[in-house]
Amino acid sequence: MGCGGAFRPSGAECPITVMLLKPSFIVADEPTSRLDLSVQAHIIRLIVDYSRSEKCAVLIISHDAELLLTIYHITIYIKGA
Repeated sequence: MGCGGAFRPSGAECPITVMLLKPSFIVADEPTSRLDLSVQAHIIRLIVDYSRSEKCAVLIISHDAELLLTIYHITIYIKGA
């Protein structure tokens, strides 16, 4: 999600940090990995709400197909990658 480098916020802080920049497109690579289920739900809701309210495109890269199917209309699977 663009939160690499010297400053590395936690999973919960990263989406908020990115959203402060008012992007029109967000690439979120495993934004909820290693987070407990309640925090995962909060982060995903935050990303979805932001994308709808700000008309921001979001690409979420995840191994959690179940999670993706619950929030997005278009899901692309890459097998054997």
